[in-house]
Amino acid sequence: MKKFIYIVGLITIVVLCSLFTDFIVLKIIDSVENLKYRHKLKRRFNKPLTAKCYCRDCIFHGDHGKCCSFSNKYTADDSFCCEAQPKELNNDDLD
Repeated sequence: MKKFIYIVGLITIVVLCSLFTDFIVLKIIDSVENLKYRHKLKRRFNKPLTAKCYCRDCIFHGDHGKCCSFSNKYTADDSFCCEAQPKELNNDDLD
């Protein structure tokens, strides 16, 4: 009986250690993915532009986030299209 309790305790400790290790590894992987996403988000406007402007600076891009040129579809700020026309920006808009 003593051996049985010892084996059950040993198996429980091994299972708990593996679950704890798995939890730590998943947290590390999640943190790395989060850092990669933040880096990508921070640097999204660094690539050279192939259109006249980004959607956020286009005259067709409304305040509501929809593009009036493409049947009112939602567009991301760093998107661009072939029909983009830059709007005039004031110095206050550059901040």
